[in-house]
Amino acid sequence: MSRPTAPCRVEVWAGVNPSEDPRKVRRAITNMIPECECAVGGSSIHAISDDIASLDTLRDAIISRQSQAGLSRNLLRNLDGETAWFYLNRQAALAGTAAVCDDPEESPLGPLRVAITSSHIRDIVGWMTGTA
Repeated sequence: MSRPTAPCRVEVWAGVNPSEDPRKVRRAITNMIPECECAVGGSSIHAISDDIASLDTLRDAIISRQSQAGLSRNLLRNLDGETAWFYLNRQAALAGTAAVCDDPEESPLGPLRVAITSSHIRDIVGWMTGTA
């Protein structure tokens, strides 16, 4: 299935706990969304990409774990207008694995919150989950 050509913004937020190395949190983000700009601000990191291709690594990781149904459920449940979001387990992302969380408590150090915004959000959700 080919990637949609629609314009898209990908944003990732993560809290940084006092006991954590911010570089590891940043690496967890960039393991899943390699082509993003990260900004560390106090006790959080915010990453942004305006390129839909930045989702390729995450999509491939979701497919390799056969987690499309969980991702689809979360994206559709958290769909509001042109934005859909979901949680990823931060420790799994640091190890290069995409583990979708239904609840933020499933990620002991706190999840990565990934939001996708596009005027063609349903096409992107379909592509990400293999349902298009």
